Amino acid sequence: MSSQPSTKKFLTVTQIVNQEFNRLTDEELAHLETISLEDMLGFHHTAGMGIRNEYHLWDKENPLTAQWFADNEAGQNKYLKDGVDYSPFHPDAVSNDILKYLWVKVHEQ
Repeated sequence: MSSQPSTKKFLTVTQIVNQEFNRLTDEELAHLETISLEDMLGFHHTAGMGIRNEYHLWDKENPLTAQWFADNEAGQNKYLKDGVDYSPFHPDAVSNDILKYLWVKVHEQ
């Protein structure tokens, strides 16, 4: 069986931030304008999970997270400290970056 190239379209961080920003309702936008960056990162388990799932950050073919999968497959653990994976390519880290950039975009408007 031959391997076929992926037909999935993965977005860049900027594209994801813009898409998520454009989805915000006026009420959501007004709320996000009043919160701190720390509070925004508190959405890790809600909005962050939605971002990880919708934009396929757990897919090893996604260019945003592919390095994390490659490192794991190669047994690389240079970002592992005290049992916590601090890789900037980990899907959790990428979704947190997206939340940060979205917060910045909201506060720049």
